Amino acid sequence: NACTAMTYLDESLTPSVTQLGKEIGKTIVDSQGKDKLDFVYANYGCGRHPSEHIYGPNYARLRKVKAVYDPKDRFHGPYPITPA
Repeated sequence: NACTAMTYLDESLTPSVTQLGKEIGKTIVDSQGKDKLDFVYANYGCGRHPSEHIYGPNYARLRKVKAVYDPKDRFHGPYPITPA
């Protein structure tokens, strides 16, 4: 597990800090290997990860539940579940 928090006062640094955060995240994921990344803690995902990584092995089952209770996909958030 890893979490980074970067603090800075100069707003002009935002693009550089954002890029650095993405590079750190990619380095961590790449070091684990694709088969090791079962899920990502949603609060740390920041909308950059596919829903399958957020929900992990539960994603297929959640898609079936979504198809029954929300087939028109009216309820969704930053990590949407596509109805099966």
